[in-house]
Amino acid sequence: MSDQAMPTSPNPSDYARSMRVQDDEILMIRTQLDEKWRQVRRHQAHVDMLTAEGNALKERMFIRLDELYPNVRTMEPNGGVGVRQWEDAIWYVGW
Repeated sequence: MSDQAMPTSPNPSDYARSMRVQDDEILMIRTQLDEKWRQVRRHQAHVDMLTAEGNALKERMFIRLDELYPNVRTMEPNGGVGVRQWEDAIWYVGW
């Protein structure tokens, strides 16, 4: 096994061996695969957008919690704050 890096050129002339694919089934599968990857990229863009919205809401929530309950957060080096749910209630906790 060689330590050579896999070539990344799209030009078939840059490879020692190459064959033009003409099989209809393989061409159809490749088209379907390309469409699936396009769908994945669209879905990933949507997930990224939802994640950003969720992160903004989380930041807004913690800013408001700090305003309402300033004594929960400490300046301890290993301290922190969080939100927990216990017995149908939401708790702002610090450690």
